[in-house]
Amino acid sequence: MARRPKARRACCVICAPVAAGIASTEAVALQFGLAAMKIRPATDADREAIWNIFHEVVATGDTYALDPSISREDALAYWFAPGTTRT
Repeated sequence: MARRPKARRACCVICAPVAAGIASTEAVALQFGLAAMKIRPATDADREAIWNIFHEVVATGDTYALDPSISREDALAYWFAPGTTRT
């Protein structure tokens, strides 16, 4: 019997639902002949959108081990820090 490839674990509480959504989106797209979502690296033009999502998630205080009142500048420095790229 062939072994299934080991599933990759999500890197954080945000990634798990995103990964599940991507997998289901691709399956639905293939089934109905729709265009699949494409994921690309974040750019400086994405900073405002990333901040809005990041702030909403972190502000609740129950997701990341970060100060819920983290500043926009500190949050974006954390998110765009060297070595944080996920593949």
